[in-house]
Amino acid sequence: MKSVLITGAARNTGLGMARLFARRGWAVLMTSRSEEQAVSAAKQVAQETGMPCYGFGHDIGDTGQTEALFQQVMATGWMPDSVILNAAAQGLDCDPLTVPIEEWAAVIRANVVGNFDVARTFAREMVRRNAPGTIVFLGSITYRNCNPRRSSYNASKGAILSMTKALAIDLGGYGIRVNCLMPGPIHTERYDVLTEEVRRMRDEAVPIGRVSTAEDIAKGAYFLASEESGNATGTGLIIDGGMDSLNAGRY
Repeated sequence: MKSVLITGAARNTGLGMARLFARRGWAVLMTSRSEEQAVSAAKQVAQETGMPCYGFGHDIGDTGQTEALFQQVMATGWMPDSVILNAAAQGLDCDPLTVPIEEWAAVIRANVVGNFDVARTFAREMVRRNAPGTIVFLGSITYRNCNPRRSSYNASKGAILSMTKALAIDLGGYGIRVNCLMPGPIHTERYDVLTEEVRRMRDEAVPIGRVSTAEDIAKGAYFLASEESGNATGTGLIIDGGMDSLNAGRY
């Protein structure tokens, strides 16, 4: 039985990934900033699927927690065959003229430095055991087509794609494949509070006629994490209903 570590997995897209991997026969190791939420979500997925699932508290923005996470995961007896780095700082309402530099930098630290630290910690164990594995970063189409007032988030997603390619080169010789999944808009809890009219407008803005679901993104993550993606490494897989292909300026 294979196992996967998914960060930020207590709800929304991360929880959708956990459910899909468990349904496909993987043991699932799930993190959240809230240990209580992670443990609760893991129990829920275990009950739904009958697969081994574990929850851990972990803040991607605090690199001081990485070693503790590694030790807790190893204590379960499972060494992840794949690590999916879904957790992220959102960097919402980031006015470049007024945002405190510490707040701006915290998003970079979480999304770039924090994700790198988790990825390399588990890659070291893969190398030590001479075991192949996969690492999947969660990027975004905002690496190129940016959202307003989110400069720190947009910059971090561009860095994640570059980091994916760099690590694919550096770790390829150890049999570790590194790829980046790049979603567009996803239906999350934030959509649930919108009016029906606003949700319809957002769906209609997507060329395929709807925003992505957690299941859509989970299937992309499974493809990159599993042997289904063959020898693909250093790639950026866009799943966005066509948004990245759209000329938003309409000129």
